[in-house]
Amino acid sequence: MNLKPWIRAARLRTLPLAAAGVLLGSFLAAEALQPLVLAASLATALLLQILSNYANDYGDYVKGTDKAAGRADRMLTSGEIKPAAMCKALIVLALLALGSGLLALRPVYENAFQTWLILLLVGLLAIWAAIQYTAGKRAYGYYGMGDLAVVLFFGLFAVNGTYYLHTARFDLPVGIVSLGLGFMAAGVLNVNNTRDLVSDTLSNKHTIAVRLGFAGARRYQALLLGCGMVAMVLPLYFAYGRSFIPSALLILILGRLHLRRFTHIAQAARNDYNRELKRLSLSILAMVLGIGIWMWIRLTVAGA
Repeated sequence: MNLKPWIRAARLRTLPLAAAGVLLGSFLAAEALQPLVLAASLATALLLQILSNYANDYGDYVKGTDKAAGRADRMLTSGEIKPAAMCKALIVLALLALGSGLLALRPVYENAFQTWLILLLVGLLAIWAAIQYTAGKRAYGYYGMGDLAVVLFFGLFAVNGTYYLHTARFDLPVGIVSLGLGFMAAGVLNVNNTRDLVSDTLSNKHTIAVRLGFAGARRYQALLLGCGMVAMVLPLYFAYGRSFIPSALLILILGRLHLRRFTHIAQAARNDYNRELKRLSLSILAMVLGIGIWMWIRLTVAGA
């Protein structure tokens, strides 16, 4: 079995963004961190992202979107993976994500069954959303709902859910920060959709970028990143004061650098958009790691 097509279909450059929400929720809960919860939650997030990428490859292949765009980098359209094999992989990944998710939820099951049930339903919804983004007759990504799904699953649910698994509570500042991360993650999707604006239009894939047009997609990106930076910085600055300034500066600088690069990319410069996709994903991960380092230093100093 040739693994290279499967690795390419997994789109490894998207995994840092998938990990960011779980890591942020865990960093903010550092005083109550549970290693098993972190490991299981991280595994679940990565499996869901690969599941979504495989389903996206399958859904766009079935609808002919990748063929219309001339996407030789997609594994089903290029013929390197067969549709039947991809369907089997989707089932396996969905079951693996469910299993790792149940492992992450185990402490909640033992202490708060009703909350466990709610979180389980959210997990099942995440599996459904990962598959239905472009697969199925009513794929919500074709109706401009992908951005909302990203804000919910990469931000709100990932950060708050992981934070709750560690601490058994929800906090408003964490909720605001989670929205900030969600807005930035939606920015990654908007870079992708701005790149594909022409081919998506031809394929009747009505993303936000298609609805807004090229100039509108640029303004929308500024709105997403601007709101994201504010929502990530202000709650933690108000909660912790000047000690958070270095992390705040990292977030603001990386966000501003992205917007400067993005607004100078020509509409047809596909390779430039691909590079910016990777840069923005890694920048968001760097922002989260910056918060983690700040939290570790803060706890170290407090415990000294």
